[in-house]
Amino acid sequence: MVNMVKEVRHDNSCRFRLYPNKEQRELVAKTFGCCRWVYNWRLAMRKKAWEEKKSLSITDIQSRLPAMKKDAATSWLKEVDAKALIFSLRCMDTAYQNFFKHQSGFPRFKAKYDRNQSYQTYQDVSFFYDKANYICLKCKKVSNVYLVERLREKSRLAPLIVILLVNTMLVLL
Repeated sequence: MVNMVKEVRHDNSCRFRLYPNKEQRELVAKTFGCCRWVYNWRLAMRKKAWEEKKSLSITDIQSRLPAMKKDAATSWLKEVDAKALIFSLRCMDTAYQNFFKHQSGFPRFKAKYDRNQSYQTYQDVSFFYDKANYICLKCKKVSNVYLVERLREKSRLAPLIVILLVNTMLVLL
């Protein structure tokens, strides 16, 4: 008899509400859009390769990103964090592999008007207090975003997941 016990994953992340200014909101919205576009582009390439009985590895696709940023048609990809785009590619690849392992359904294209949008990036994330004793989140592209909750630690290196839930921006650390 096969042991059917699934591994339980404990989520030790903390969720904080963000208060970005206008420029930061625009940058996060651009990042959502670029990550969605890269995800859908990769899914279309995987579908086409499957129909032609070919294989495309994640490293082949990742190596195309710098050339795409230099191309005039997709030069807007330069404006957002490159690590968020790479995580988007990896997320699509994981979804595709899970389908073939019979762990989930076939990956779907992401829609522009989904209620819940998110992207993940890995970079130096630090926290500091501004002059008015507000806690700020500081990362590479989006800097000095205000948080509400008190933090136990002032800085740490962690994956950063930004989520948009019905016009409320949250960050998972």
